[in-house]
Amino acid sequence: MPYCVERLYEVVVLMHDLWKGHPDLNVSYFKWKYDDNPYSEKPLGIMALKDGRVVGFRGFFASKWYLDEDNKNIFSVLSPGDTCIHPQHRKVGLSVAMGLKAVDEYSNQYRFFLNTSSTKNSAPGYQKMGYFAIADKSRLMCYNPLLIFLKRFLRLVKIETKNAKAEFKTGDHDDIQVTVNSYPEEMFELVSNNRLKSVKIRLYQDLEFYKWRFNDPRNKHLFFYLKKNAKLCAYLVMVLKDTNRNGIIVDYAFKDKQQLDKLIKFSITKFRFSVFSVFKQGIDAEVAQILIKNGFKSNTFLELRQVKKEGLWPYFVRPIKEDISDIDWMVNGYDVRKIENWELKGICMD
Repeated sequence: MPYCVERLYEVVVLMHDLWKGHPDLNVSYFKWKYDDNPYSEKPLGIMALKDGRVVGFRGFFASKWYLDEDNKNIFSVLSPGDTCIHPQHRKVGLSVAMGLKAVDEYSNQYRFFLNTSSTKNSAPGYQKMGYFAIADKSRLMCYNPLLIFLKRFLRLVKIETKNAKAEFKTGDHDDIQVTVNSYPEEMFELVSNNRLKSVKIRLYQDLEFYKWRFNDPRNKHLFFYLKKNAKLCAYLVMVLKDTNRNGIIVDYAFKDKQQLDKLIKFSITKFRFSVFSVFKQGIDAEVAQILIKNGFKSNTFLELRQVKKEGLWPYFVRPIKEDISDIDWMVNGYDVRKIENWELKGICMD
């Protein structure tokens, strides 16, 4: 059955097995992700009940996407994620059943499902539901081997660093400002006036998106703003991981590529994270060129080590229709099954 707000705390208790963390934080996260989402009128999710109790939940958060530089061909997408089944009710097909129920529930309002967080356990279920794997989720990385070696050495000699938080200095650095605060109006103005060269399916980042997206209570963002004559001309956003030691680039915008190049150079030289990374599949060629120029590489030792440990799992897409024809995979002549037709930034992922 569809999620209803009266079941909020039941669902959050169930989701603790997936999210961990403090119950109050999990409630805040659920409300931000589903209640506050500007692209859905109500929280979207499917529940499985047994004897009147919630034993399964599959959440769907909404986003908007567009095809061309004039923001035409705007369409709505649902991202399935946050799926959890009570341990006593696993391996009986509840996850797939909830996913198929969502097709009936949401086909009148949304055009595609886009999953960006598949795992070894979830990937077979997406394939059973008719999802198409468009590309493996891999990264470009830039890292400092000396810092990583030092960190491991300190742990080896039992000098605890795991919970030691790396500190960094926010503030103004000539024409670059570093802060933990988002500036929705300025970021939106920059993106709305930016004319991109290549035609791709891109995340629609309107003012409502910027006001909502960076309020995520579970993740800390670091913002790098480049200004000229007091006007924002480029920005770079990172999610901080591993007690602020690793930075994942999740969003960016710029008027010309030299400005993005300057921000990336600055972040690498002034903020000595152990690892910088960015998801590379679907990244715009111009941006990839700038990253590679600044030392980002694919198939690094760290990525291969992570793949060996966790696997490498794909992005999945599927039209939200019961009977799918070839035309349902197309957006104005562009096939959503081809990764080269997408720009997938980290900010669009759950």
